[in-house]
Amino acid sequence: MPVFKATLRSVRAYITTIIIYFVVFAVFGTMTSRMNAGISDTRYQDVQLEVAVIDNDHSDLSEALTNYIDKTQKLVDNKTEDPQELNDNVRFDIYDYVLVIPEGFSESITADNLEYYSSSDSASGYLMTEKIRTYITDIVVYLGSGYSMDEAISLTDAQTLENETTDVSILNETGTKQSSYLSGMYTFLAYSLLMMLSICIGSVLTYLAENDIRNRIAVSGMSFRSRYIGLISAVLVIGFILTISMTVFTVLTGMEDPTINKIGYYILNEFALMFVGIGIAYFISSISHNTNIINMLSNMLTLSMAFLCGVFVPSELLDKTIVAASHFMPLYWYVQATTYINDHALGQIFSSDFISYLLIQLLFAVIFFVGGLVISRKKEQYAI
Repeated sequence: MPVFKATLRSVRAYITTIIIYFVVFAVFGTMTSRMNAGISDTRYQDVQLEVAVIDNDHSDLSEALTNYIDKTQKLVDNKTEDPQELNDNVRFDIYDYVLVIPEGFSESITADNLEYYSSSDSASGYLMTEKIRTYITDIVVYLGSGYSMDEAISLTDAQTLENETTDVSILNETGTKQSSYLSGMYTFLAYSLLMMLSICIGSVLTYLAENDIRNRIAVSGMSFRSRYIGLISAVLVIGFILTISMTVFTVLTGMEDPTINKIGYYILNEFALMFVGIGIAYFISSISHNTNIINMLSNMLTLSMAFLCGVFVPSELLDKTIVAASHFMPLYWYVQATTYINDHALGQIFSSDFISYLLIQLLFAVIFFVGGLVISRKKEQYAI
C-alpha cells in the first residue's frame, strides 16, 4: 500500500518533535507524579530524637525513665557531663536533647527536679519535655493510688507505649483520595500525547495534501477507497505507536505502584484520548497547510486545555467559572476519568460514569473530525 508506506515514512521528519515531547513527559511527568504520590502519607511523621541521658540517681525509677526514652527515642552516649559542653552539643546538633536525672530523684518524685538541655526554638524538644513530664506524672498518680513502684512503672510503661503509636489520616476537603503515581503520570501524559499527535499527524496530513503529492497519488492508479484506507490505517498506526510507547514507559516506571492492577482502565482512557488527538490533528490540518501555523495552533489549543482542565493545575484550585467552561473541552473528561480510576476500587471502576467519560471524549473526536471535513469542503468549494 503506497499511501500507507508514504505516510509512515513522512513521520521521520518529525522524530525530533516526538523525542522532545516524550522527554518532557518522561522527566517532568515522573518528577511531579513521584512528588505528589502519597504526599499526605509522609507529611506528618513521628520523629525520633537523639537523646543523651545522665543518670545520677541509679534507682528503679531513673532506670525506668531511661528505658522509656530508649524505647521511644534514640538513646545516645552523652560523651561528657560538663554543662557547658552539653549545651554546646545540643546547640551544634551533635544530639537533640539531654536529660539529667539528679541524685535522690526517686525520693522526691517531680518532673521539676529534672534538668533538660534542648534548642530554645525546638518544638520537638518541647514535646520531648512534655512526654517526660507526662511519664513522671503518671507514675506519681499510680503511686498515690496505692500501687508499688514496680507496679506503677509497669502500668505506666504499658499505657505510655500504647499511646506512642502515631497514625495520622489527612482528609481531603474535596473527598477525593490521594493521587497515585499512575494517576499523576496519566494526567500529565495528556499534554504530551496531544502535542505529539496533533503536530505529527497534522503535519503529515498537510504534507499529503500538497498539490504535487496529491497529484502523484491520483495518477498512481489506486482507487479512492484504497488511498483513504491506506491513509487512515497509517494515521491509526502512528497514533497507536505513540500511545503505546508512553504506556510502556509509564508501566515500567510504575511497577511498584500499589494501583498497578488498574492499568487496563488507564490504558483504555488513554486510547480514547488518542482518538481526540487524531481528531484535533485533522481539524488543525484542515485550517492551514503551513506547518508553522499547525505548530502554533497545536500549542495554543493543547496548552490552554492543559491549564484549564486540570492537567497542570488541579481543578479544585481553579475558579468555578473556569471549571464550568472546561466541561466543553475533551481534556476535562479525560482528567475526570483518570481521577475516577484513582478514587475507586478495581471492581467499582467499570460503571456508567466511567463509560460516559470515554464516550464524551469519543464524541469530541467525532466533532473535531466533522469540523475538519466541513472546513475542507468549504475550502474546496471556494477554492481557498
